[in-house]
Formats: sequence, C-alpha cells, structure tokens
Amino acid sequence: MSIEAVLKSFDRVEDALARDRVQVAELADRVLELEQKRSAAGGELITAPRTSAGHQFAQKLQKSLDLFDAARRISITVDTKGMIGAAQVGARTSLGATAGADASGLTLASIIQPVPMVGMASLTYARRQLPTAGFTAKPQNGEGAAKQEVTPNFTSITQAAVTVAGYANLSEQALRTDSELAQTIDLFIQTDVMAAVAAVLVQGSTAVGSTFEGFSALAQTLTVPASVPAFLEATIAHAALQMRASGYQPSVVVVGGSEWGAAILRADSAGQYVNGSPLVVPPLTIAGMSVAFDATIPAGKAVLIDTRYAGWGVSDQMRVDMAYVNDQFTRNLCTVRGEMALIPFVRDVQAVRLAQRAA
Repeated sequence: MSIEAVLKSFDRVEDALARDRVQVAELADRVLELEQKRSAAGGELITAPRTSAGHQFAQKLQKSLDLFDAARRISITVDTKGMIGAAQVGARTSLGATAGADASGLTLASIIQPVPMVGMASLTYARRQLPTAGFTAKPQNGEGAAKQEVTPNFTSITQAAVTVAGYANLSEQALRTDSELAQTIDLFIQTDVMAAVAAVLVQGSTAVGSTFEGFSALAQTLTVPASVPAFLEATIAHAALQMRASGYQPSVVVVGGSEWGAAILRADSAGQYVNGSPLVVPPLTIAGMSVAFDATIPAGKAVLIDTRYAGWGVSDQMRVDMAYVNDQFTRNLCTVRGEMALIPFVRDVQAVRLAQRAA
C-alpha cells in the first residue's frame, strides 16, 4: 500500500472521530436540556421509593391531571403495602435477642402487618376469653377411662370498620411537582394515618358501630414478681418468658417512649451504660420482640402482643382525596386528605398481656 493511500485512510479516520465528537457533544446538550426541564417540572421521584404510597399517588395523578383541572376534585386509591414496611435502621445491641438490623416502624401499625379484609364493612369472629374456672388439664389414666373435656370460653364479637384520616395543605406548585407531592403523602398524610391506626389498636375506638376497647383495655394483667429487678426491661423480659411458658409467642411490645429512653440511658454505679451505648442507633427489640411506642402506656408497664391472635385488617385501601376548600383556589392552595378503614381484632384475650411489677 502506498504512503498516499495510508494518509488518506488516516484522514477518513480523523473525519469520523470528529463527527463522533460532535454527536457526543450534541447528545450531552440534549441530556442536559431534558434534565433541566424535568427538574423544572418536578422531575422523577428521587427520594420516594418506587413502591411508596406517595409514588403511587403521584404517578396516578399525572394520568388524571386533566380530570382534576376540570372537576377541581379527585380521589385516588393507593395500595396499603406502600404505607407499611419499615426501613432498617441499625444493629441490635444488648437489649436485642440476636444480632441483626432493627425495624424502624416505631408505631404498632407499622410493625404489625395487616390482613386483607377489602370490602368488609364488619367482621364477626370468636374471641377466646379466660379458661373456665377450675379447669386444669389432666392426662387420661387408662384406655376407655373418662376424659376431662376441654371447655374453652368463646364470645362472639362483631367489629365494624373504623375510618381514620390525615390532612395536609399544598400549594398549586407543589401539587404539580411529583417529588414534592410524593413526599407530602409519605411524610405527612401516611404518617398521620398510620399514627391514627396505631391509636385505634392501642386505645380502642368509640366510633359508631365499633366495639373495640383497644389492646390496653383488653390485655390481661401479668404480674412480675417483686424479686425481678425493678427495671422496665427486666419486667418485659420476664413477662415474655411467662407468656411463652403458657404457649404464646409475643412478637411485639408496646411501651411509653420516655420509659424506653430511660432504659436505653440506664447506667451502673460506674457510669457505664448497661444496655449499649446511646451514641449508636438504640435497639428497637427486646427478648425477641419488636418495640412500638405509645404515650398512653403507664410508666413501668408494657403491653405484650402475640400477633397470631391480635392485629388489624384493611377494610378499604388508603384513598387520597384532593380538592379546593373554601377560598383555597384564590389562595393557590389545595387540601389533600388521606383516609383508610381498618378492622381491629383480638381473638384471644390471653394473647395480649399488660406486664407490671407486683405491688
């Protein structure tokens, strides 16, 4: 091959590389332009998980904005699974039963997974009460001998669905920004709704048709001997052992937040923390149970729950309504309201215990 042909080949390669550099620069400019437009319009959901309630709502709203602009009101249903499922926040320390990460649900509604009851306005079920007085299980002494009959005591309970809701006000600009709208649903509406669910579970509800007294009222008192150290964590651990000895498997314990804080900060006479350093993520488990907080639990006491027998169901999935209320249209605001219906239940009163020390 002549030198002339080689030089022409180099020229063709240089021309191709130059064209490629121009195309790359043009593509980079287009990507930057798209990113800027997406940012100005609210863009993708960056901080909201793809399965979160906020992400679901924002995505569905985008498809119905024309309807909302015309009617000034819209209702969108989101999957309750997007509201539940606690993140992992840290490693367990000395209060935990085993090494691993802790769920950060903090409220009872975030820890206890609901069962599907979609479309049910009420639930009728049998609640096992305390065993018949004087009954003790005995073995059969011989083939054909009389056996002592097991006579469990059940009460028929009809529980109507209880509706809970949360509200927030949004500006028109935030309403049309996906990321901001998703964060509002996830951080405010969802938090308020789940807190209301937890309040119903622990404290009960006096709504029309509701007969649910709440875990605190239904819990059978479990008295821990005075010989057990006078610390909340000791009371909880001993009560859990007593429940397990009776055939129950408590998986959640509800305590007052300040009481749990005192347990975390407990120190010995030398000033050493006995339950792990508070400089790391505090443990959210004790004796194999997840810890939930409720300010109504009395000091020094705790409610232990075997979630096989006690929990809640979702009667209606969370529905998010948006509408202009009163003069909000002229003030460039919009009301966002999240609502969900639940059915709480306790199938065995002995599966929920109020642990306390002997007087």
